[in-house]
Amino acid sequence: MAFLLYAAKSHRIKTGWGMGEKNPQSAARSESDRRYFPRWEVQNRVLYRLENAELTKECQSRDINCSGACLCSEQNLLVNQRLKLTLFLADNVSVHVDGKVLWTQTNHNDYLIGVNFVDTHEEIQGMILQYAFELKKSDLVKHWFKGWKS
Repeated sequence: MAFLLYAAKSHRIKTGWGMGEKNPQSAARSESDRRYFPRWEVQNRVLYRLENAELTKECQSRDINCSGACLCSEQNLLVNQRLKLTLFLADNVSVHVDGKVLWTQTNHNDYLIGVNFVDTHEEIQGMILQYAFELKKSDLVKHWFKGWKS
């Protein structure tokens, strides 16, 4: 675990989605192989509000990594909107992050929203990584050692 936290602190984590691609769906999918940290599919509670707004809304995560998340919301958001987010990593564990909407797309009766975490403190990134590692250790190991033969 110490190695993972060291890696999170010493490596500049890539932005979660977009990276110059125009198609949000292909951007989210094609970046997955190049991410230093993989994303984990989790349906966790998320509270968000638009920057400089008072009203807080609730949605769920679809997936998350140290640098961003895909949210599933009844409300569509605009690209480049800034958000204040509370991500519930467990029932009694949450982190607060600032985010920026990178892409949106319709998904049946709701919206998928790609959010990049902005200026996230290393301790918060470490908490997300620790939670994800405890949740799915094998996914992280497979991602980092993909293609290695024993």
